[in-house]
Amino acid sequence: MSSGNGHAPSYWEKRTFLRRRNLIIVGSGIVGLSAALEAKRKNPKWSILVVDRSMVPHGASTKNAGFACFGSPSELLSDIEKHGWDDMITLVKKRWEGLQILMKLVPEQDLNYIPCGGYEVFNDAQRELLDECLEALPALNEALSFIGHDVFHHRASLQDHGLENFHGIIACPYEASIHPGMMMRSLIRQCHTAGIEFLNGLDVSAIDDQGDKTCIQSKDFEVTSDYLLLATNAFTTKLLPEIDLYPARNQVVVTTPINNLQLKGIYHHDAGYVYFRTVEGNRILLGGARNIFEQQERTDQITVTENVLQHLQELLARKIVPGTTFGIDYQWSGILGLGSQKTPLVQWYSDRIFVACRMGGMGISIGAHIGQTAAFEMVTR
Repeated sequence: MSSGNGHAPSYWEKRTFLRRRNLIIVGSGIVGLSAALEAKRKNPKWSILVVDRSMVPHGASTKNAGFACFGSPSELLSDIEKHGWDDMITLVKKRWEGLQILMKLVPEQDLNYIPCGGYEVFNDAQRELLDECLEALPALNEALSFIGHDVFHHRASLQDHGLENFHGIIACPYEASIHPGMMMRSLIRQCHTAGIEFLNGLDVSAIDDQGDKTCIQSKDFEVTSDYLLLATNAFTTKLLPEIDLYPARNQVVVTTPINNLQLKGIYHHDAGYVYFRTVEGNRILLGGARNIFEQQERTDQITVTENVLQHLQELLARKIVPGTTFGIDYQWSGILGLGSQKTPLVQWYSDRIFVACRMGGMGISIGAHIGQTAAFEMVTR
């Protein structure tokens, strides 16, 4: 490939970094790296290249809140209303299985896995929603018995968590917190050990199935392979605009240290659209609220906005730590991949191009499962 601008690849580059591979994976998030490791495990002779436009994963894998969860009661009831009981159960099973795969794939100490339990909290305006959830708990627990006994229960006290300004709380003892940065660092380290190669800083502008091979193109280079996996979640539409997928931005803040916090786990609110937890024991991480700013947040721009930040700070001040002085030390955004269906999009796009995206905001729970599924499909093609 000739660029005409002084960036044409050399003979040496074409025979090393840009040589043909058995598999190229676009996207170095949890799906892409899980797929790379599984493909290498199933076929050790395969040459595998992972490419990413950034130095570190830049979508949701290192931008999320670090929740090892599978859906709060009100979120699951919403799913049932839209898609039915069977689809909800199937999706939660995939999330639960995915968490088990992730825990086998990444050592517990590398995940910083803390089985702190999860809680959904309800404000005064959600009294009716709380009643609906409480009424549905027996049926939900029966449907989700593959997770364990008493998946959700009402034996929790708001006072014990310092959340007296909320109205009600439902507990889930099977949820946990993790450290997404440590998780991704471990997966990258495992890939290097397995002989999987990386090209970071390569922004793929086009892909092509050429019949006997696939090709990815950037501004200056192209690389070919036998098979191609797109593991770019919300950003997949930049390459395949016709698929059922759209981006949604979630913004997150972390406070300055706050003394005497009583928060004990991970917390869901407003049907899962808002979430919070502690980090370092004395800071609060709070994120979400994209449902309040739905059209604005339907974007793939990784930026923060003043109106969402103000909303999150007001929620902290009014409900979570009222009467407490705090500042904001960190603020960022991550991009979710959503669509008309909550189920992930995991399928062949062409004879040699496979797509694994649309994690639905549950990439931590389902990502490793989806990555391994994609790898199996390609290795056994």
